[in-house]
Amino acid sequence: MKSVKFFTAVVSLVFAGFCGLMLTSCNDDVQRSRVLFGEWRGYWGMYYEYLYMGRSYIFTSYSTDLVFYPQHEYAIYGDGYQVDWYSVGPYSRISMHFYWEVRNGRIYLDYPGYREYNAEIYDYFLNDFEFYGYFGSNGERFDMVKLASYNWAPYRQYNYYCWGYDDWSWNGYDGPYYTRSTEDEILSDNQNPDLSDGDIPNEGRVIRIGCHKAEGK
Repeated sequence: MKSVKFFTAVVSLVFAGFCGLMLTSCNDDVQRSRVLFGEWRGYWGMYYEYLYMGRSYIFTSYSTDLVFYPQHEYAIYGDGYQVDWYSVGPYSRISMHFYWEVRNGRIYLDYPGYREYNAEIYDYFLNDFEFYGYFGSNGERFDMVKLASYNWAPYRQYNYYCWGYDDWSWNGYDGPYYTRSTEDEILSDNQNPDLSDGDIPNEGRVIRIGCHKAEGK
């Protein structure tokens, strides 16, 4: 009888300890998520490849804005909005939608329609002012600073979209390029940019949205 009681007590203690660990992990995830809520800006490793008159050009983003929207005030998951900014090239910015989740301290990003950009982030530093570290896929570094904190969604535009430069011209541009055939285009029809206002001048087109964090996979 005593052995049964002893066994029961041991099992109870183990179970209680396990529950305590689970609760602590959950609380940590909630705290991390609440720090993520809001808007961030910095380097996120994005670029796009553009085909123009048989030549392929690559334009690198100088800055990215990320907005993390929670499902509710204490959620550990939600959705988000990303805008990549470019100082040269046909497009000044490109936007896309993503889902996010914090699970056991790790941050998971899921980009609908662009699965190759999905990321798992576990080697990072996060507080109310800074968010930096490395993408788990290939160790590419990111470095963000916080612009605003909030736990609601003040603005939503989830669809993929490109904003063209009003005064962009290929005249005088001597950036790096390589020659390729238009038959070698990479994006499939359902991945083409949604150019609601028509394509930019000179009949070029985006053939790939690049992401350094995805290239190590």
